Amino acid sequence: QVPSVNHETVLERRKLPDMGVEYPYLTVSDFLEPYLIRLVYPINKDKYFDGNFEAEVGDDSKGYILPLKKMFFDYFNTDDLMSLSIDKPKISLTQGAAGSVKVVLQIPIAKYGEHVTLERIYHVSQPEKQLIKPDEEKNRGVIIEHQVGVSIYPWVKTNDPELGAYYRIQVVDRNIAGIFKGTDYNLQFYSDLKNNPISVKNEESQNTGKPRKRSSKDYSDATTQYYVLEDEFNYIQIKDGSNPEIKGMIIPKWPGYNGGKAEFSFAIDFGTTNTHIEYKTTSSGPKAFDISNDDIQIATLFDSNRTSEDFGGTGAIAIREMIDYEFVPQTIGSNSIYKFPTRTVSGESKAANNTNQSSFALADYNIPFNYEKSHDPVNEIKSNLKWAKSDLANTKRVAAYFEKLFLLMRNKVLRGGGNIKQTKLVWFYPSSMTKERREKLEDLVNKLTDKYFKSKSKPVGLSESLAPYYYYKATGQIPGGGHTPVISIDIGGGTTDVVVFKSNKPILLTSFKFAANSVFGDGFYEYGATSNGLINKYLPYFNKLLIDNKQHNLIQVLESIKGRNKSDDIVAFLFSLENNHRIQDKTLFSFNNVLTDDPDFKIVFLYFYTAIIYYTAQLIRKELGASTLPSNVVFSGTGSKILQIVSPSQKTISQLTQRIFEEVSGLKYGAEGLVVKIEREFPKELTCKGGLMLETSDLEQDIKQIKKTLTCLEDKGIAELRFNMLNDEMYRPLNSWTKRFYN
Repeated sequence: QVPSVNHETVLERRKLPDMGVEYPYLTVSDFLEPYLIRLVYPINKDKYFDGNFEAEVGDDSKGYILPLKKMFFDYFNTDDLMSLSIDKPKISLTQGAAGSVKVVLQIPIAKYGEHVTLERIYHVSQPEKQLIKPDEEKNRGVIIEHQVGVSIYPWVKTNDPELGAYYRIQVVDRNIAGIFKGTDYNLQFYSDLKNNPISVKNEESQNTGKPRKRSSKDYSDATTQYYVLEDEFNYIQIKDGSNPEIKGMIIPKWPGYNGGKAEFSFAIDFGTTNTHIEYKTTSSGPKAFDISNDDIQIATLFDSNRTSEDFGGTGAIAIREMIDYEFVPQTIGSNSIYKFPTRTVSGESKAANNTNQSSFALADYNIPFNYEKSHDPVNEIKSNLKWAKSDLANTKRVAAYFEKLFLLMRNKVLRGGGNIKQTKLVWFYPSSMTKERREKLEDLVNKLTDKYFKSKSKPVGLSESLAPYYYYKATGQIPGGGHTPVISIDIGGGTTDVVVFKSNKPILLTSFKFAANSVFGDGFYEYGATSNGLINKYLPYFNKLLIDNKQHNLIQVLESIKGRNKSDDIVAFLFSLENNHRIQDKTLFSFNNVLTDDPDFKIVFLYFYTAIIYYTAQLIRKELGASTLPSNVVFSGTGSKILQIVSPSQKTISQLTQRIFEEVSGLKYGAEGLVVKIEREFPKELTCKGGLMLETSDLEQDIKQIKKTLTCLEDKGIAELRFNMLNDEMYRPLNSWTKRFYN
């Protein structure tokens, strides 16, 4: 009888039992591990091979890591194992009495259709202080339970080296008690084409194959690690580094990929407060970026539909939560709580020093889509990415933020049957952005496009002030076809951009850092929420609302945001409440409605709006002549929601705007008057939608030729003015302009 184990590792030196003759033969222990790792959830059978698991006794609420040794793959590949052909190997796991599991492995032999059967029965061990040892001589294996989660991103394998491969694999270790509390997992990735492990790009130490930990049990309910790979793989060996004998195999059931013909176009609006992506294909118009159930980009090892809320009573919910905190949502869009636009914030490890170490998007940094929606105990949140000082830390932060966006877009194309190399991209920048900062962004976008799309089309950078007009034009919302002057005003968080169009061409452009954060932010102070009158009045009001409505999770969110003492972050959260999935009474929690009904602060928003219109009217008078009166003013940008606070009546806003233009020009409008259009539902999205609607000819305009600034000192020959240029002689004429505005 062939023994179940032979400790001679060189096959040719093995001796046949009872004969003493050297002859190479294989045993059960050559192919099957002594330990069987049981998980605290059922395996996602649609995306991972479960070894044909069947529960003859008990339920199937807990799955198993395949107890296959690496040696098995020296003879067979993953397709062989998952094949239904009778001349291929087969494995089965059958759960029996007392939680035991019988593993049967059939190995094909030379005679077609016949097999050698290897089997081992594993018995449950519940170690508390000491790990129970298996008895391989008696072919008795041991089942041990681990609380570990593995998720693969993206869920695509092209088998095309020209397209490259860019993977992130999340490992969540939630073993918080017993002998596995100190478990240190190590994953190795293998291709059927190579025998050696695939290199890990983010090794903490050279040649270890292990990345550094991101979150730690020291301050969260789990430890996380992220493996960065740039090669495709067929199977994963997972090891318990603290107990080297405990290991097994994870085999993804990769979806088929045959390339695609659809052409995707994307538009990215990297905003101060929010970032948005729109896309269109050869068969559909612009729509907000989404991930539907049909093109999910992530593959979790646990079955989200069959896993209980508390992970089989273990409380290992961190395995699910860490995906939302640090990784990629299953879905984004209309049927999800996660949507674009999303906040322009970076999520980072609280412990790691990403500035002085090599760091990677979706490993050391992520876009926390759950920010403002749910309490997040693990991420260090960084905001103001767009305008923060250009030091190494923020440069890496912005690069990682963009890289995450590119990963989402690339995998949207791959999962959606698109042609990667035919992908087109437009991105936006404010006209007031310095040349140095804009060129850095342009270089970043170009490099990421080359890396992830290998695209034949160079990405187009466009002033964010131009695009919204083309949305209004394409949707037929500009009377007269734009032949009379139309003003497009985009109010963002950090800048306001103004463009005058005539005959559908831009003829005048200006941009200034007087936008929503000028009203809601901290001005020249980076952290000044405690001295902000708006915050001091309304923070206690909304805090009490949350308490009275027992919104404990959102109270925690507010506390964490308050701790950063940044007014713009607090205000953004207050505005977000009415759209939060936890809030039932949207009207009660509407910050916009509260401000609209506040007579004390109304003057602030009225002042803000009239200042923008007055400046615009004076600039038009100076550059285009007093006889130029716009027929329409169209608004876009998140900051344009302030107009609803000034007045919920679009007619009232139109009348106010018309009055200012008449006062500045000295002219009167006819019966048709001035029409103001405000997009109330999706003002932020207009820039991206317009960017995907414009024609090639619309890109021919050089904005440098039409960009102008009103200094109010033109009569003194000063056409450009910066703060450090001001002197006492300038204040008198500047004050006279200010008095004119007040009057």
